[in-house]
Amino acid sequence: MVRILLVTGLLLAACADDPGEPGEDPSPTAEPTLPTPGTEAATTQITGTLGGDATLEGGCAWLETPDGRYEVLYPEGYEVHADPPRLTGPDEEVIAEEGDTVVLVGHAEPEMLSICQVGPIWRALEIRQA
Repeated sequence: MVRILLVTGLLLAACADDPGEPGEDPSPTAEPTLPTPGTEAATTQITGTLGGDATLEGGCAWLETPDGRYEVLYPEGYEVHADPPRLTGPDEEVIAEEGDTVVLVGHAEPEMLSICQVGPIWRALEIRQA
């Protein structure tokens, strides 16, 4: 019995991390990658019609393009609504309603996910009416 306790204690001690010195902050295992000037995503534009479904995941809106649907992250001040689908601007004016054609200047965000999952995410930097 004593041997089992001794062996168990040795195994646990061998598996434990080195706690370091008291008061020492743990260092990260990898350096975070921060954007550097000149490495911003290239911008392009997509054109599509505004659409949405109020019953999908509590309400989802998208831009329907010839290449498929995009969920859009709009610039600050803009808000997309799913019931009914519409896009409002910073002054609460309606920019587009369901079925209206919209041109978005921006870029894809392939590493991002969302609850709606209606398609890839597009980060809009500028909004134009077609």
